[in-house]
Amino acid sequence: MEFVIVKLYYPNKWRQNVGDLASIEDKRFNWFLCSNRYEDAIPGVYVAEVSAGTKFYDDVKGINYILMEPAKLLIIEQKELFSKPPEDVIKKLKSNTYQGLALTIDCANPEGSIICPEALFGFVKGKLKIDKKDSSGCPIIQYSKSNYKCIKTKIPDFPSPTDIDDILAAGYPLSVVCKVLYEDIVIYTSNI
Repeated sequence: MEFVIVKLYYPNKWRQNVGDLASIEDKRFNWFLCSNRYEDAIPGVYVAEVSAGTKFYDDVKGINYILMEPAKLLIIEQKELFSKPPEDVIKKLKSNTYQGLALTIDCANPEGSIICPEALFGFVKGKLKIDKKDSSGCPIIQYSKSNYKCIKTKIPDFPSPTDIDDILAAGYPLSVVCKVLYEDIVIYTSNI
């Protein structure tokens, strides 16, 4: 069983801009940002029922995804089980028609990013669709264009909106542009 490993795009912007007005604890990931979390019929098994329309990002490949229909994910506790789940986890997935796995991970700095660094989602292949919107609908491109002046203060060679449009017009794939911009955004948000 193969999974598409992704991170959640935060569905709101307040975490990016709230600064010290909210405590770090208030800015931490909560399942209710994108799902209902509950104990399933099997005692001790928790699931996250993720809403259709939720956007995700593969920060390794630079690909944007969208969940087209609700999905029920098995919440697991150990990260090492995530990439290669043992047979008992696979059996639970198949017998309960779960569409993937989810877990929370430790994160020193949850604030600032547009991508949630505190949770990983692994959807069974075919459950997520690549979000093929043009670059104007991509959250990373939007963030880069609207915040480029601030980002430039920490990363002087960060591209302007015109530069980003020129790079895309030159034929560079959106996934490559997103990956490079996201790497700079991570550096920027970890230094604010």
